Amino acid sequence: MLTELGAWLTAANQSDEAKLLLLQALALDDTSALAHWRMGELLAAANDRAGATPHYAKSLALGGPLLEERQIAYDAFKKVAQP
Repeated sequence: MLTELGAWLTAANQSDEAKLLLLQALALDDTSALAHWRMGELLAAANDRAGATPHYAKSLALGGPLLEERQIAYDAFKKVAQP
């Protein structure tokens, strides 16, 4: 539930609130692939590539739903030129 709320808040440009919820979700379950993915998305949207990368990588390592789609998105993320 926290992960879903965090994703919605991210989409609504309420990054600070979203980050708090996602941090709570990860504190409760650090093995949630989706929570790591959503945190990666949040950090990437804030141009924090260094912060996003380990969350994306852990999400993929944990597997879970939509793994192929997440892998494709991560591969595209890695191809974007570093600033």
